[in-house]
Amino acid sequence: MIAARNIVCFEIGSMTTTSVICPLRDDKPKSENVSAFKFKDTAHLDPHALSDWSRSRLTLTLNGDLKRLDKYYLVIGVGIFGPRKVEYTANGLHVTDVAVYLNVAVTGGKLDEDMINDVSDLISFEIRDRDACAKFTKFDDFYGYVVYEIPGGTRQISVPGPTAHEC
Repeated sequence: MIAARNIVCFEIGSMTTTSVICPLRDDKPKSENVSAFKFKDTAHLDPHALSDWSRSRLTLTLNGDLKRLDKYYLVIGVGIFGPRKVEYTANGLHVTDVAVYLNVAVTGGKLDEDMINDVSDLISFEIRDRDACAKFTKFDDFYGYVVYEIPGGTRQISVPGPTAHEC
């Protein structure tokens, strides 16, 4: 039995770059000196312009393992709202106020708080251009909850997550 699909919103108050990959120069994420990293031709941008530049380049990734994989029929990222503000700080590229929406369907039973927490462990973000990729894996003020609809102004995405069943 498949339960109704649930839209789960995960709100992130803020996140700062945790690693950077420059594919033309290296093939492994670098976590050292991420505080000094700036995307090419963006150092001069004010937070408003940098936010605009980043908005279309922000992507969701769903990586990792679900603790109870057999309980999930479908986990897919369907929308990103924000970010409200992006700026370079002494700690690195800092992003605030992002919401991501996932379509989550469970096998038998109802989606509960433990399952929402389980899904939250899959979430990470990237901002990339043709020269580099900044990764975000640690979040401040991060929480998830079920919503009934995705708000207008949300950018549609389609990012599949791990599930035990083919869709």
